[in-house]
Amino acid sequence: MTNSVISDFAIDKKISDTWKNTGSQNIDFLNKDEYLTDKLLLNNNIKGLFEIDNYPPTNFLNIKNYHQLSFFEKKEKFKTYKKISFNNKIFSSTYIKNYRNFLKIKKYLKPRCRILEIGAGIGILSSMLHRYCQAKIVIVDIPYTLLLQEIYLKKNFNNKRITVIKNCYDELDFEADFLLVNNTEIDRLKIKFDLVINIDSFAEMNKFHVNNYINKSSSNLRYNGIFFSSNSLGRSEKAYKSPCDYPIPKNLKILDIEVRLESSNDTNSRYFDLILIKKSNHKRINSKKIFNLYFKKFELLKEGNNLKKKLINFINAGKDLKKNILYLRLINNYLKRKNSDILKILAHREDREREREREMKRIIMKITI
Repeated sequence: MTNSVISDFAIDKKISDTWKNTGSQNIDFLNKDEYLTDKLLLNNNIKGLFEIDNYPPTNFLNIKNYHQLSFFEKKEKFKTYKKISFNNKIFSSTYIKNYRNFLKIKKYLKPRCRILEIGAGIGILSSMLHRYCQAKIVIVDIPYTLLLQEIYLKKNFNNKRITVIKNCYDELDFEADFLLVNNTEIDRLKIKFDLVINIDSFAEMNKFHVNNYINKSSSNLRYNGIFFSSNSLGRSEKAYKSPCDYPIPKNLKILDIEVRLESSNDTNSRYFDLILIKKSNHKRINSKKIFNLYFKKFELLKEGNNLKKKLINFINAGKDLKKNILYLRLINNYLKRKNSDILKILAHREDREREREREMKRIIMKITI
């Protein structure tokens, strides 16, 4: 039955090697009918779409927001592997990671806003967004993943309107609560979105697809609409090696950047979070050098020194190349001073430790005598 369903989908022959491997794993899983149980989110065969046994950071959780996370996870119809404790409650790693991303975009959400998520995993973040503000969700993904998203969303929202667009003959249903669109049909989305999201999947795509999605997003965003990207280093053969290298259209202005370490797919990865806002075209310098410097040295570029804000303002202001180079030199000099200060502190600590050891030896010798 599964093979007949997949045959209805148009297939993009240009998808990356990573997506081909993920897709074939998903089809193998669907052919076993294991998805018919309530243990979908416990199955290691499709862990590429969600985290089962990772250890995401929880430093963003507090007394105010953990109740909301608990509410979201209680609504989940599939069983989840819960092992991370906070304030006497146990949460699953996949919900913690998705909730962190939810908090990053929460302040931009409005009742019944229209959201496009490019590559939505199994659909957990989309479900959070819909539960929170009744958002109209459009998901664009490859066919193999859309099948699993349909299963997941229909079980969690059995009274909602969920429509799947498999090929060019299917009619787009923009009144659906969840519209799942084959990635081959991206050009047919002629509507405006309040928010566009991509988490993890740009790192798995070829440059061609990343460029196409970013250009479509900048065209389809409303004025003052938000674009949110959270990605790590490229994982496919023809991917952008760094998430700092993604092209930024001139009608998107930088609102915020953040570099963070997070456990993803059983490895610790460095993530680059980028929040953009749709404005009119404006002159802006190439951000790649500055972003990559920030990405590599983020431990030294803390928000407390206000340098990140200066970086964003500098890029958005569109300074000329000479000033750009001068600014990069200033940042490099700053980092050298920071490194020098850290080395001095470490050396001072080592001297103190050696002095303590010598003092302990003197005391021991006195006692033995």
